[in-house]
Amino acid sequence: MDDKGVTNPDDQKAIAKFILDSFNTMLAEVAVNSNGHLVHVETLGTLDPAKDWLNEIHATSKGYKKIADKFMVEINKRV
Repeated sequence: MDDKGVTNPDDQKAIAKFILDSFNTMLAEVAVNSNGHLVHVETLGTLDPAKDWLNEIHATSKGYKKIADKFMVEINKRV
């Protein structure tokens, strides 16, 4: 974002949140319209920003486990 002139960290966070929320909504809509062929697993908000992120892209091992647990709940509902 710096290259595009967005240098304020609060603005960067707001933009990233908007993008992720929009993408999440799109994924949920795709799943709803898939005639049951796809499942949307809600993971936004699962990770604690202070504990579960290794860096701005990758979760910690414990963070990935939290995400995997959400997927397992949905998988177990279907098998």
